[in-house]
Amino acid sequence: MNGKFHRYNLFLWFLCAFFYFYQFIGRISPIGMAKQFSEELHLKASEFGLVTSTWYWAYSIMQIPMGIMLDRIKAHYLFFFAAVLAGTSSLLFSLSHTLFLACIARFMLGIAASTGFIGAMKVASSLFPKEKLPIFSGITSAIGTFTPVFGSKLIADAVLYYGWRDFCLFLFYVGIAISMAFPLFFWKQKLKQDRDGTIDHNLPLLTQMRNVISERNVIVLGVLGLILYTPLTALADLWGPLIISSLYEVDQIKAISISRLIYAGFGIGALGVGFIRKLVNNVYYAFSSVCALAFCIIFAVTVLHQFISLTILGILLFLLGFFCSLECVVFSEAIICVQKKRIGLTLGFINTMTMLGGAILQPVIGLVLDLLWRGKMEHGIREYGAYEYGGAIVIIEMIMIAGLCIGLYWQKSFSRSAQ
Repeated sequence: MNGKFHRYNLFLWFLCAFFYFYQFIGRISPIGMAKQFSEELHLKASEFGLVTSTWYWAYSIMQIPMGIMLDRIKAHYLFFFAAVLAGTSSLLFSLSHTLFLACIARFMLGIAASTGFIGAMKVASSLFPKEKLPIFSGITSAIGTFTPVFGSKLIADAVLYYGWRDFCLFLFYVGIAISMAFPLFFWKQKLKQDRDGTIDHNLPLLTQMRNVISERNVIVLGVLGLILYTPLTALADLWGPLIISSLYEVDQIKAISISRLIYAGFGIGALGVGFIRKLVNNVYYAFSSVCALAFCIIFAVTVLHQFISLTILGILLFLLGFFCSLECVVFSEAIICVQKKRIGLTLGFINTMTMLGGAILQPVIGLVLDLLWRGKMEHGIREYGAYEYGGAIVIIEMIMIAGLCIGLYWQKSFSRSAQ
């Protein structure tokens, strides 16, 4: 591969990775506009949680269909339509005056976002040798992980100065510009369309799904992936800044910056988790240990907040993300459990289960907040304090305990099968 051709391929992959970055900005944007958006639409916590969770529902539902489409349709066609849909969703969100319209816009963005990561990896596999794919996988994952770390404060500042509607309108223009770039730069590049792929095209989809879920290890790994990703979807993506702002009495922008340390820890941990896996013989022991550590950190951050400084809080949240980065291992472990022709569908299934945690948990936490609400109001919207947030966080702590129990039980099964 000559240098000019190699650089052009790098640019094409970067274009796909940039769309992944763009959709991630749209995914986390409600964090920076939570207060203004809720005040303008007069939303309760459960309703705001519903708006954000629609992204997760759409993303989760589309993971398996998108994986199948990427095996049959050229990736840059799908990226073009995904960018148009993402931009349109931002426009629709900027025009929202009702809960229903806001949910529709977020659902559209979730559908568009489902192309991001797996689409970028599909393009990389068509443009570069197999031995280089782990490099592109790591870089793409890092883009998604570190976007909230550096982007959340910028979003909050932009919303503060320009308003959430103008910010969403800006995202619309960016999405349309990205969509135009795909036919412009991909038209002369023939990507390899792997018809053999990793999916058995001769079997009906339901039969393929039945073959995947018949593997008990795949189900367990999916559940553990969901559990370990819970701190990100619940604390880093949405409720974390609000909880930190209330419990530690800091402004919203500072609370967002502190909560981003979960992503920083996750990103750094993800870069080294592959090496750590080689040192651990029984991965389920590692899962149970991480769930126990996560429970202790979440308990300390919420229940013992009066004794914790902001510096210690930042360290604990960084460690929480670092430990939960073990979630990345579930995908490689799942590959070992299934036949090669089912790998793509299996990864889509695992990712669906992982992201469903956010779709279910975010509105549930909002519902618990509303149930525990003591009647305090400010500017016409409900205000929640330590009592309400402490009660809602119990849900996450229970999930961590469930992960500990599952890991311990499966650890024994793993040990017996090894013997």
